[in-house]
Amino acid sequence: YAGANLNLDVTNWLAIRGDGRLLIERTSGTQRWDAAPSIALRLINGIEIAGGYRFGDLRDPDFSVRGGRGLFLTMSASITERQSPTAAGFWRSRF
Repeated sequence: YAGANLNLDVTNWLAIRGDGRLLIERTSGTQRWDAAPSIALRLINGIEIAGGYRFGDLRDPDFSVRGGRGLFLTMSASITERQSPTAAGFWRSRF
């Protein structure tokens, strides 16, 4: 199993991404792959929407690839991003 991820920040609010995964199992001769180019928009600090298209035949629920090929849209939130300069600073401020 091998994977790769590419992230190119175009501006502070726009990013171009690519994900790829490859599974080769020698005993059964199984070979599965997928590739997913996408565009991500940061709406506000910590909230992001990404959309793209997934190619290939690899379905892996451990890596959120459940639907197979086709269009996808995801929304994510980072609640601690840039709130504290270090993890220690994050916890120190709470005690």
